[in-house]
Amino acid sequence: MSTLTELEVEVASEIGSINATDDQTAIRRELNRGVRRILRQPPYVYLTSQTVTPGANADYTIATSILLITDLYVTAGSVDYPLEKTSLADIIRLRQASASSAGPARYYAQVGSNKLAFYPTPAAADTMTVYYVPVPTAMSTSSHDPSDATYGGIPVDYHDLIARYAMARLASFDDDASSAQGSRYWEEFNSGLAQMRRELNRHGGRRLPRARLSNRRIFPSDPSIVIR
Repeated sequence: MSTLTELEVEVASEIGSINATDDQTAIRRELNRGVRRILRQPPYVYLTSQTVTPGANADYTIATSILLITDLYVTAGSVDYPLEKTSLADIIRLRQASASSAGPARYYAQVGSNKLAFYPTPAAADTMTVYYVPVPTAMSTSSHDPSDATYGGIPVDYHDLIARYAMARLASFDDDASSAQGSRYWEEFNSGLAQMRRELNRHGGRRLPRARLSNRRIFPSDPSIVIR
């Protein structure tokens, strides 16, 4: 494990002291940004899931803040249906074009960090299983560890990438000549990300071919619906 203090010391040894409060604040800010940057990279280093019941609501506020959703399916009448991700604008157009929007839901849009919009509206008993990357809590205490799920769930093998991201950002901000204004750290960070992706891809195995449903981007459940 690497604690917040250990990461701060690693960054400070490269770019300068953390004795001043302002220096420590800046380093912590960039370390936390680095965690979020790494979590966004596919294939994702940390995923979790939860099952929710929207309760016949077309828009549903989920309790957990979500960085991004990777997969979502609805269970209606003991049958699982995959949902296709689309934009909120498309969801609204589908709703406006149809007099009836009974479930099961077929499309969803993520709105902000905690709201899901569906079309058609799910039935009251339908459940949604969501696979997602949660928004991590920012590390703020010396003992906080980014391998803890609360602070990102990033395996210790990739903690050096968090530090490299912070170094790159701070060296660029400080116009550090020894690192070519942070370019050396950016190269190390991007190289490390590429290695992380290769390792995670090996863990995932071979993907099955996906069924081709249609050439159209939107598949209205009512054939009378016309999307303009």
